[in-house]
Order: sequence, then structure tokens, then C-alpha cells
Amino acid sequence: MSPYDVQQLQVSCPDCRVFLDYFHHGVLPPNDANARKVVYQSERFILQDGILYHLGLPRQRKKSAGEPVSQQLMVLQALRPLILRSYHENLSHIGGHKMYGTIRRHYYWPLMYTDAHNWTKTCIECQTGAPPTKRQ
Repeated sequence: MSPYDVQQLQVSCPDCRVFLDYFHHGVLPPNDANARKVVYQSERFILQDGILYHLGLPRQRKKSAGEPVSQQLMVLQALRPLILRSYHENLSHIGGHKMYGTIRRHYYWPLMYTDAHNWTKTCIECQTGAPPTKRQ
């Protein structure tokens, strides 16, 4: 398996796997509440070339009436900290709300908004007001 085999990596992620099982095999979680949740949420997911994407609808209907639906890569659990760190550090330590808005253009995972806010709360540079040091 190549480190860039997104299709195979998604199969190994529990958050992705539940939708992949449903799309490929019609298999739902045994718990009724979780099964209903998967069926309901599956309308916002698509498979393209075997890779799972989330369909991101505009957040504010009136302001973005002409804005198209975005196709967001469903990110597996292991890569979420990497994306959060990369966006936060490379965008001059922006806050959680702006970071979420930027990340959601291309990526999706459950509780992404909460994760973005929690990430900024744990950033030492942001909490102390110290400027970030440049890495060489």
C-alpha cells in the first residue's frame, strides 16, 4: 500500500468505513440509531473513483445562493491533526472559525468545527501571544 492510496486509507478509517460499507455492500451498523444516521447522512456523500467525498452545501443560503456545492475529501482520523497543524501554522495562526472555513473548502470530517476550535485553544503561540518561531 502506497502512503498516498487514499482509497485504501479510507477503508481503514472507521468514520469512512461505515459509509463505504453502505455504498458498496448495503451494510448498515447493527445499532438502529446509527443505521438511520448513516442512511440520512449518505445523501451528502458520493463515491468518485472509489474515493469518498462529502458534498458541502453553502453555510448561509441567502448570502451564497449562487455558490456551488463543494466536493470535500472525507479525511481519515489519522490525517486530521496533520491538516489542522498545517493550516493553522501556514496561515499565520488564524483562529478556529476562520481555520474551519478554510479547511472545509477542500476537506470534511465529523466534528471538524470542534476540532478546529480545540486546535487553536491548545496552540501555545496563540494562547501566549508570542509570535511563532520560524523553522529552518
